[in-house]
Amino acid sequence: MLASLNEAILGEGSRARFITVIYGEGEHAADGTLALRFASAGHPAPVVVRRDGSAAAVGEPGDLLGVFEDTVTRITTVRLAPGESLVCFTDGVTERRAGDRMLGEDGVLAAVGGAHELSAPALARRLGAVVSDFTREPTRDDLAILVLRSRPRAG
Repeated sequence: MLASLNEAILGEGSRARFITVIYGEGEHAADGTLALRFASAGHPAPVVVRRDGSAAAVGEPGDLLGVFEDTVTRITTVRLAPGESLVCFTDGVTERRAGDRMLGEDGVLAAVGGAHELSAPALARRLGAVVSDFTREPTRDDLAILVLRSRPRAG
């Protein structure tokens, strides 16, 4: 999927712009977990928030799309138990600046760590508030946050 998108962007010639993308698929496994497979093209690594409140970045970003003919894409698989979340966000979140300081990955981990009891929308709002409160300076980059939270399998 990402290779096809990269080819289409490069096919635009001088009008083309580079993009970052995260693409994933999920499926409930027999053990009740949500098995997620995702690939990142230039996006920061998503963060998993476990049921014990711990938070850790997972996966590695691949190349931006629209820059190189042959992109490197790494597929990551992660399993989420019911109540666990995967937090995806653009680099506008980690690169939020206050003078010479950046929120960074550590700021994201601090914002979502310990927030394991929050719903997906509440977790997204919490991270968004941390980004907003980090500085009063206007944003200079896009800000997008997506939270996937595993639920017990129905039926």
